[in-house]
Amino acid sequence: MAAKAAAVSGLSVLLLEKRPEVGTPIRCAEAVPSYRLESFFSPRPSWIASPINGGMVETADGTRIVKEFPHVGYVLERKIFDRDLFAFAGESGAHLATRTRATGLVLAGKDISAVKVETERGERKEIGAEVVIAADGVESTTARFAGLEAKCELSQIHSCAQVLVNNIELPFKDYVHFYMGVEIVPGGYAWAFPKGEGRANLGLGITPSLADNGRPATAYLDAFLDRYFPEAKDNIVEFVVGAVPAAAGLKKMYQNNLVIVGDAAHLSDAFSGAGIINALISGDLAGKAAAKFLDGGKKEKIWKEEYYNPLQEQVLRTLNWYKKIKNVINHLNDDELNTTANIINQLMAHSNQKGGVDFLYILRTALLSHPKLLLKSRHILG
Repeated sequence: MAAKAAAVSGLSVLLLEKRPEVGTPIRCAEAVPSYRLESFFSPRPSWIASPINGGMVETADGTRIVKEFPHVGYVLERKIFDRDLFAFAGESGAHLATRTRATGLVLAGKDISAVKVETERGERKEIGAEVVIAADGVESTTARFAGLEAKCELSQIHSCAQVLVNNIELPFKDYVHFYMGVEIVPGGYAWAFPKGEGRANLGLGITPSLADNGRPATAYLDAFLDRYFPEAKDNIVEFVVGAVPAAAGLKKMYQNNLVIVGDAAHLSDAFSGAGIINALISGDLAGKAAAKFLDGGKKEKIWKEEYYNPLQEQVLRTLNWYKKIKNVINHLNDDELNTTANIINQLMAHSNQKGGVDFLYILRTALLSHPKLLLKSRHILG
């Protein structure tokens, strides 16, 4: 998105991809809200594995929150989606280089003058750059190369594991399913997302600092499958693990002629781990801001006004709220999670909203409406 926006703005752009194939491996549950995706693109049929027409949340005692939301979202085919976005950048004028890894930066004072790269054949060279956009994900090294603090504490990381399975039947065909419980998924949740034709992504993310004696996400995934989808283990097509930042944004996302976007800037949702839409937004803003940056003016002011301020309005404000919600949820035991689910069911039953529910408002209201929950949440949620 950053390369596409910068190229459309008339800049000479080189888009580096370290892997030989764009979009793999898939470290993602692949769900996106439809209206957010459609604000950027008219989705191609090949991008959509399954529509999302509702959602279900189940707590440890079997309490379920179930809500129909027609056309609320999609479960994507990320391999195809990412590949097409890469192609869009090229069609917009960006130069594309796969199997090319950024290995360092060349600094001229505080500015970056070039990027050090290594090709698949081991060739090393330096490529001059007037602006560098770091879009290198949770494993980002670019920010560290520039001397910026980019690491996450264990409490600010979701450790995730997921399988893609065949021949699976979910409780609700085209709903996204979420499972919560301290023993099942400490500091996180498990999911089952439909991918059509009897396929589904089954996975979970935990907060490692809350895990039992350092138990890994893969062990929690095994237990989750045994409990909810025992047939899945004989039908696994793919298995992936990865980390998702849950820090609600880096403290500093730009410096001189460097700007950081997406997961590299820790822009995934601390509560849900969602990051696709925030990556699209931040990349688009950064590419457009880069063009104005090179037109001249005060560097810090341009990044702040053209990148950070709109990002704050469109992404960071909501991320901070979800981070607060996550902090509360992490302190609830299973009985309190069950109570919260029952309150949410009551609130939703009396909701007059048409076509959707503001879950952030509903969840906040639920946490502040019960005396026991209120004691745990009022100092965080206000």
